[in-house]
Amino acid sequence: PPAIQVPRLADPPVVDPVIPVQQPPPPPVPQALRPDPEQARRIIVNKLQREAKNIMAECQELCDIYGGTKVSAGIVDIVKQEVTRLGNAILNCDVNLADYPELDNLSNTLVSWRSRIKVFLTKMVLDCEASQQAAAPPPPVYQQQPEPRRRREVSPDTMERIHRDLVFAMDSLNERNMPDVSVGADVNNSVLRDLYDVTMPQTNQAINDCRKALIIYTSSPNYDRELAREAQARCENANQWAKDLVSRHRQQKLHLEKNVKHREVTFTAFKPGSDVSIYQFMSGFESWAEGYLSEEHKADILYNKYLDKTITESYADFTSLKDDFAGMKEWLVKKYGSVVPMAHNYVKAIKKLVAPSETDKAATAHY
Repeated sequence: PPAIQVPRLADPPVVDPVIPVQQPPPPPVPQALRPDPEQARRIIVNKLQREAKNIMAECQELCDIYGGTKVSAGIVDIVKQEVTRLGNAILNCDVNLADYPELDNLSNTLVSWRSRIKVFLTKMVLDCEASQQAAAPPPPVYQQQPEPRRRREVSPDTMERIHRDLVFAMDSLNERNMPDVSVGADVNNSVLRDLYDVTMPQTNQAINDCRKALIIYTSSPNYDRELAREAQARCENANQWAKDLVSRHRQQKLHLEKNVKHREVTFTAFKPGSDVSIYQFMSGFESWAEGYLSEEHKADILYNKYLDKTITESYADFTSLKDDFAGMKEWLVKKYGSVVPMAHNYVKAIKKLVAPSETDKAATAHY
């Protein structure tokens, strides 16, 4: 019989092996293109300087435009809106300036503009009230409205006495009695305590006296409006100074010093060679002082009450640090917290142990 022909299957297609393509490494970043922290800082500083100068220029423009304008209620409303907007812009810009110590002078100048535009607004309000009173027509007779209350006539002697009282009250609010205590100002804690305990109560009393004298002074029809504006401005500036003083006083944690006597002391004074290491002592001292003492007060108490005289009277370099708590802590840890004195304390404590009797197996094993 004839042979059966079996069809031949086609050969499978030949597939080339996949060879991974290696990407070349990215080229190195040139040195000129790498970010420079100092250059970035200068860019931010220049930007803040331009922003602050623009705000001050707007304040100056506001005073120039409306300074010689005839005052009306509409203009006063416009100036109020502008003063509010510029005041907020000054506060926001001053917060950013606080991060750069080299801009402290610019920050102080910028903040002073906030007070100047407030005084400018107060002057416009007083001028507007005066012009409205002068231009108001008398009420018609047929309405039978009660006559407006007239200002009582004041004799020249009485007016002179009231004027003298107002000037005296204003002199108590002079800037020479209120040094700069804003954030960044160079004021030590001793001066802050005196200002807070002595000067601030006197300033608050002077503000009240000045306002009372101003009310009596302006009740006369022939009072000096410029003097009245100056008195009002001094009251506002003194009130803002008192607020800044309270904020700085709390920032330095000086308000916590009065609570020290209520805190129980749970540690003893540190003495070289004692069983208590410098680390244990400083941990106990800082836990006791936290939230109760300022940094200056902590340094004073540590140096005068809780360090042995062999430390405070023997090392001149340590004595120079008596007002610097962080510096004293670093000095003490460096001298008494290294391996040699720590190991000496441990060995000294071990030598004091007494060997137990051999019958007490657990105590012997522990020993």
